[in-house]
Amino acid sequence: MSGQVVTAYKSTETPAARAARHLAEAREAADAQVELLVSEMSVMHGVAQEIVDGGPIYPAGVRDLCSRLLQELEAKAKTIATVMQKLD
Repeated sequence: MSGQVVTAYKSTETPAARAARHLAEAREAADAQVELLVSEMSVMHGVAQEIVDGGPIYPAGVRDLCSRLLQELEAKAKTIATVMQKLD
């Protein structure tokens, strides 16, 4: 069956077909949100790297925090990529 039936409803789309379509749309939106997160993490990584590379113009404590943030961002991005691959 094609997922369409003739009923009293205005739409010929069955409730199951509509639910499947909504689920697919929700998953697509969730993927886009994760892509946005990874993109923003990349931006943060770049800024943190600039601070680390800036040497003495930045306070040592800030450089140290940014250095640790770089490691965390790299690890988290790899974890997110792994999880997303498993879902494909």
